[in-house]
Amino acid sequence: MVMLDRIAEFFVFGFVPLVVGMLAVPGPSVAAGKTVRGEVIYRERIALLPSAVLSVQLADVSRADAPTDAPQTIMLKMVTPSAEPTGSVLDQLWLVDYVDGMGASTAPQATFSVSEAGKAGGKGPCNTYFATAKIDGRTIAISDIGSTYKACAPEVMAEEKALFDALAKAASYNVAAGKLIIADKDGREILRFSAAS
Repeated sequence: MVMLDRIAEFFVFGFVPLVVGMLAVPGPSVAAGKTVRGEVIYRERIALLPSAVLSVQLADVSRADAPTDAPQTIMLKMVTPSAEPTGSVLDQLWLVDYVDGMGASTAPQATFSVSEAGKAGGKGPCNTYFATAKIDGRTIAISDIGSTYKACAPEVMAEEKALFDALAKAASYNVAAGKLIIADKDGREILRFSAAS
């Protein structure tokens, strides 16, 4: 009889609740199918290989506060900044700030100018000088440098010689923000000027 009690107990408290629980649970839920349609346009059709494959991924990347019901068109405009145009070296009085081999210019401050006719010159640390300048784009060649023959202190004469030597080596120039930079054929800065007010 003990055995029968245990079987009855198992049936009432074990098997019946298990069967009732299985019947009460609904079957696996199946979501309703949704279809996504779209169109892919490849503008460069002539370059598309016959074996090309398009991969599309559907991902929900919306934020909770972002509208999800309206397509948006975005127009992109690529802007490439152009290089700052080179200013003109012509018809401007330039004050010498730096001379290759001498460093910063000392008083009296030398000057430099070039006319549209190609005449160059100015006041050196000691003498007034003149030269011929050929300008083509950003290239500059200064030749035929001559000067008056006033004698000054040896250090002033050395600075003037360094100025004339640097002018003779001029190969290119750049004007920006009121500064004139002259470089030699290797692109090394040999003269630096500031625009006179």
